[in-house]
Amino acid sequence: MSDQQNLRDLAAYFQPDQLEWRAITISKRTNKGLAAAYITNRAIMDRLDEVVGPENWRNEYRPGPNGGVVCGLSICVDRGTDQGEWVTKWDGADNTEVEAIKGGLSNAMRRAAVQWGVGRYLYDLPQQWLPVDDFKQFKVTPRVPDRFLPPRAQPVQRSQPAQRPQRTRDRAARSTAPSDAPSPGAHVYKRAEDLGFSRRKIEATAKQDFGCAVAQLRSEQADALILKMQNRVAADSGGVA
Repeated sequence: MSDQQNLRDLAAYFQPDQLEWRAITISKRTNKGLAAAYITNRAIMDRLDEVVGPENWRNEYRPGPNGGVVCGLSICVDRGTDQGEWVTKWDGADNTEVEAIKGGLSNAMRRAAVQWGVGRYLYDLPQQWLPVDDFKQFKVTPRVPDRFLPPRAQPVQRSQPAQRPQRTRDRAARSTAPSDAPSPGAHVYKRAEDLGFSRRKIEATAKQDFGCAVAQLRSEQADALILKMQNRVAADSGGVA
């Protein structure tokens, strides 16, 4: 285990060429698709290797409800001891229509990685409707706004060992520093607006599914609610998800 970890590096932006794109819904009237960015499992594994080291993470799978699969992504977290502590975060996915089992495993791992912050910012990318061809592929590559690009001169690297007193001060600074990241509830509101859902509708859905208001949602609940909205848009428009 590394003597020092900064797990916030897991949430760092990816280079544009590390992203994949798909149309989650297609307008038959304009023949344009709503672009959704995602990262491959290989990019996730590379990020985990860089930030925590290949020996300090692992994944496991279990059967999910209705024939799906859930993935547990574990990281050996530095707690100031020599051995550390294994922490696992879980999420799941249904099997896909194409390569059902492989697709389900891949999607489950991607969602588990989001629990650790990997690629979570992709939900905040602005809405883009772009022309698609007969195979539902984009004719032009969607653009990533500059504010979501990583600094060119500061690639994500695995943290180097540091003296323990300095690490303690760094941790204290991180724990007291205000966060600029939007809350899960604000994240849901933004995506709901992009997808055409009213706040009243999304509040009712959050109450029904999770028994709480949108502002009280945890990160994994917010991600599940966003995915449900995207699937609803795809189903209503006859598009693809």
